[in-house]
Amino acid sequence: MSARPLTPEGTVLRTIKDGLRALRIPFWRCGVGAHVVKGPGTRRYVKLGDAGVPDLLVLAPGVGALFVEVKSARGKLSPEQVAFRDACRAAGAVHVVARGWDDLAPWVTAPRLRGAS
Repeated sequence: MSARPLTPEGTVLRTIKDGLRALRIPFWRCGVGAHVVKGPGTRRYVKLGDAGVPDLLVLAPGVGALFVEVKSARGKLSPEQVAFRDACRAAGAVHVVARGWDDLAPWVTAPRLRGAS
């Protein structure tokens, strides 16, 4: 069985995850979505995660926790993602919108504290 082709956002996500692995930087994928669980004579809708939660949680040396929302070149933040980004900023947390490795690299290769996306 062959794997499905990646979406443009999926390609960006894979590139970022590969870069983090190469640098041995810990990260976790934050899944959000839903599916239907089917059983004998039953169907149940199961929600996974909360809307707006970013794609990755990254622990960057010298910076701490980074919330990383991965987007394709033309992808836009949903209203829920904007609300999460704004909540991060209000709390002093780092939130990065990454459209490629170059958007995340400064945070994990030469850490410095500054405002993000």
